Amino acid sequence: MEADNQLEHLLDEALEALDSGRNEQARKFASQAVEKAPDDPEAWEYLGTALWRLGDLEKAAEAFLHWRDLSPLSRAAHRSLVNTLFRLRRYDEVEEACRQMVAKWPEDPYCLVLMANVCYKRGESFEALLEKAISKAPAAARAMLVELFDFKRADVEESDKLSAEDAARLVGVPVEYLLRLAENKRVPHRRVPLEECEGSYSFVFYASELMAWKNALSRYASFPPSIEPTSRV
Repeated sequence: MEADNQLEHLLDEALEALDSGRNEQARKFASQAVEKAPDDPEAWEYLGTALWRLGDLEKAAEAFLHWRDLSPLSRAAHRSLVNTLFRLRRYDEVEEACRQMVAKWPEDPYCLVLMANVCYKRGESFEALLEKAISKAPAAARAMLVELFDFKRADVEESDKLSAEDAARLVGVPVEYLLRLAENKRVPHRRVPLEECEGSYSFVFYASELMAWKNALSRYASFPPSIEPTSRV
């Protein structure tokens, strides 16, 4: 009974720390909870969340894998794992994790959109997967395309680089609008620190990424996107 109370206390403290943004403290409490109860899915969830927020994605993936394996019917656990693996560019593992999700929730477009994103990152055709996602859940899949799909590519050419003004002309939107999209991470871009002004930065865009972004969103009547997110996905 005392051990149960100690575990409950640690979980409560970890959750409270996460809710208040004290992520390092949340990590410590969750780590202690994992040591006391390695089969408790909540402990792994809180630990993974804290590690994610602290930027330790490798360890976050390990924690989310434990969470998913202990809670195989938790869609949140599956999503947390595949999202972290995607950020780590561990695309083969993303595909395997997505296949497990699709087997459990065949009507959920999330994994189809994510697998399409993996194909895009690899330079492969991705449109068929998007079409399948849209056919299953049109509104949700469109929202995921706008909110979650990452159009940046590691193999982009420097000759593709554009200023904000040239980028706005390429996609046919006002430059102020494009910059606000970039501020809200709703258009592919890079932030480049300004040496002469600490803490400031400029935006750099790449033509190939912008056109892939515009063409995909236009195909599904989602271009131009709103500046602010319109839904939670």
